Amino acid sequence: MLTQDQFSALSTLLKSETAVVLENGKEYLVESRLTSLAHDEGFGSLGEMIDLVLRRSNPSLNQKVLLALTTNETSFFRDLSAYEFLKSTALPEIIKSRAATKSLTIWSAACSTGQEPYSIAMSMAENFSELSQWNVRVLASDLNPKIVKKAVQGMYTSLEVNRGLPIQLLVKYFTQDGDTYHLRPEIKDKVSFFEQNLIGTWPTTPVDILFMRNVLIYFDTETKRQIFEKVKSVLAPDGYLFLGVAETPYRITEGFTKVTPTTNVYKKEALPEIKT
Repeated sequence: MLTQDQFSALSTLLKSETAVVLENGKEYLVESRLTSLAHDEGFGSLGEMIDLVLRRSNPSLNQKVLLALTTNETSFFRDLSAYEFLKSTALPEIIKSRAATKSLTIWSAACSTGQEPYSIAMSMAENFSELSQWNVRVLASDLNPKIVKKAVQGMYTSLEVNRGLPIQLLVKYFTQDGDTYHLRPEIKDKVSFFEQNLIGTWPTTPVDILFMRNVLIYFDTETKRQIFEKVKSVLAPDGYLFLGVAETPYRITEGFTKVTPTTNVYKKEALPEIKT
C-alpha cells in the first residue's frame, strides 16, 4: 500500500526529473502502474520498491518507475480537424513559401508510439505528391526510450490500427501478420525518431510545423512558459504550432496568435519593425 508520504516524495521526484505534475488524488494511478513493475523487479511490495527509488541508489530502477508514470496515450489521426487544417492550409502555405529551397521540416514532439508522425507522413503521401522531390524531414521524439523503440518498429495491433486509421490507408500502407500490422517502408522510413525530454536541451534545427499536442496539460504554468519559449526559438517565422484541444499559450506567454477559432493551431506574432 502506498503511503501519503511516499506519494508526495514520488511526485516531487517525478516533477524534478520530467516536469510532469502528479496531483493529489492520483494515488490510484501510481498503484495501478507500479504494482506489476514492483512484482517483476522482485520486490515484496510496492512500498518497498518506492522506498528504494526515493533513496536514488538505483538509477536504472528509477528510470523504469518514472517512465511508467508518464502517459503514452495516442492514436492515428487523433483530432481529425488538425489533420484537415494541415492538409488544407498549413502544408499548402509552407510548400508555397519554400518553393525555392524545396526543404521542409516537421517535428512531432511527445509522439508516444508513433501514430502521430506516421499519420503526418501518410497525409503528405496522399495529398502532396510534389513533396517526393523535396528534402522533407519528419522528426518525432518522446521521453521514453522503450516507447521510442516501439515507434521505430512501426508495428501495431489490430486494436491500435482500428483507432482512427481509415481502412483505405490501412490497406495501402500496412501489411498484416496475424494480429500485427507492419507499416510499409515508404511511410515508415520517412520518420526519424529520437529521445527528447521537453524540459531538456532542444535540437537547434529550424522547424516549419511543430506538433506538440496533449503533453503540456501535464506541466505546471512555469514549465509551460519555458517550453513555449523554446518553441519560439525553433519555429520558423511563418511556421505553425499544433497544440492539443485543451492547451493554449494564452495567459502563459506572449508572442503567439491563434490561426482559426475552430482549430487549435498557432503562429508566432511578427516582431514589430524597428524604426530608425
